[in-house]
Amino acid sequence: MPHPPSAAIAQARAVVELLAGAHGVVYDHDTLDATARRLAAAGPAPGIAVAIDTFAAEAGLAVARVRRSLREVLDDADPTMPWVAVRQHEDGATDAIAVLDRQRGGARVAVPGAPDRPGRWSLASLRAWLGVA
Repeated sequence: MPHPPSAAIAQARAVVELLAGAHGVVYDHDTLDATARRLAAAGPAPGIAVAIDTFAAEAGLAVARVRRSLREVLDDADPTMPWVAVRQHEDGATDAIAVLDRQRGGARVAVPGAPDRPGRWSLASLRAWLGVA
């Protein structure tokens, strides 16, 4: 009997679907469904970074992990090249945001997998989410 995808697997898929949409990449939903099942059946759930890499490869995307300051992310923010931040909580749960573009006093942010449309986040809200001063 197949195991349901873990929250990290679902979050990783949502991140890749957001990135694919931003780049106009058409991907096969059935392939990503199969990838989710394969990742879930492989034993212990992979970390979100591994899951993002796996989904991205299946969707035909290349992703890179980089560390940047919030200032650098805001300076380079562009809806065609979203910056994704992922955080992991003490209980292992993960969530993510995508900075789409800079807006006065903050940024336009999307939450991968959320039904809400991108919205404006203040600089203070971004810092609080990231856990930086």
